[in-house]
Formats: sequence, C-alpha cells, structure tokens
Amino acid sequence: MVSRLALYSCSLSRKRFWVLGLKISARNQFKGTVEEVEKGVITATVKVRVDGPVTITAIISKEAVEELKLQRGDRAAAVIKATEVMIAKE
Repeated sequence: MVSRLALYSCSLSRKRFWVLGLKISARNQFKGTVEEVEKGVITATVKVRVDGPVTITAIISKEAVEELKLQRGDRAAAVIKATEVMIAKE
C-alpha cells in the first residue's frame, strides 16, 4: 500500500522545495488535529490528537514548524516510520 501526502518538503543544496501529491511508503499515518505547538531554540514539540483518545507527540525542527505554518487547530497527519516496533506486557 502506498499512501499520498498533500505536502512534502525536500532539501537540496540548502534550498527547500515543496512538492504536492508525493507517494510515500510509510503505512502508519494517523490523521488528526494539532493540539499544541511549542517552539524551542532549535526544535519544536507538536502534539496531534488522532481519532480516539490518543495524542501523538513529535519532536521536529523549528524550521519545519515554521515552513508548514503549524498551529493549534490545523488538520495534520502523524506519519510514523520506525525500524523496530516492540510490544510489552505486564
């Protein structure tokens, strides 16, 4: 399954290009609403509330937050691409 993203950014030789409608291989995509954006000096913390009582928190660059113009109430998708996923049981 290949999913589509509405907006993707790519850096090439310190220039940033925006491309619409790219396909990506990450299957773990959760659509939701931005609950909080907290900018630091270099990074920012973005919280996205997805369907159900779940909030996904991502640490991304401050530059990415500013370029995407992320703010509370925006519709966004948390895209998760991990090399390993573990399950734990008490």
